[in-house]
Amino acid sequence: MTIEERLILEHQADAKNEILLLKEGTFWKAYEQSAYYLHRQFGFKPSPKFIKKVGQTIVTVGFPLQSLTKFFPQTTAAYTDEIVYIGVESKCSEGFAVWKTDLQVPDEDAVEEMLTPRYENLPVFKAVYDVLLKSLTASRHFAKDYRYSLGEDLKCALFAVLVYVYRANKQADGQQRVACIEAAEEKMVEVRLLCRILNDCKQMPKNLYAQMAFDMVQVDKHLANWKRYVIKN
Repeated sequence: MTIEERLILEHQADAKNEILLLKEGTFWKAYEQSAYYLHRQFGFKPSPKFIKKVGQTIVTVGFPLQSLTKFFPQTTAAYTDEIVYIGVESKCSEGFAVWKTDLQVPDEDAVEEMLTPRYENLPVFKAVYDVLLKSLTASRHFAKDYRYSLGEDLKCALFAVLVYVYRANKQADGQQRVACIEAAEEKMVEVRLLCRILNDCKQMPKNLYAQMAFDMVQVDKHLANWKRYVIKN
């Protein structure tokens, strides 16, 4: 089944307020709005991936085949089924678009372009990148429960900031550039909160946290100065 066919089935299921599960190997896989529902209901970790064939980021979640009745005890689906539809009262799809935007990842060409010298030389890009490197170093000290929860969230949030900086630098329109900068500023609030929680939970070496805190202040200053410059000009 092609990715286009999967998305068509998901669109049809969403219109009927149904969860679509597709059997892929030893896992049930949910796409887009169905993935959002499973993330909200059961805390499944989303996996965003840019698919060139459809030109956009597609979000999925998955869980083992044998766990189907654990999460949906009312279902009568057999493990031999390739496709399962499960009716729900509400998929709460209203928040899907915002959720997916936060998970957006650039395609490979955009990533390569981001990492060319002209982007690396941006002071704000370098500052965020430094925080990201320090977070990777700090994650070696995290207990397992933190490494694969808050630690992953921290890395994803920092990568999102880098993407917003890239998009802001690429924009020719001033308003769109300001919007990207403000999105980066908002994401930095999440970064600071995650770092503080990890530090308070004794998961981060004090000296490393101090360095990251200093770097985060620099990021905030760079973003604020950049936004003022764009608005003024």
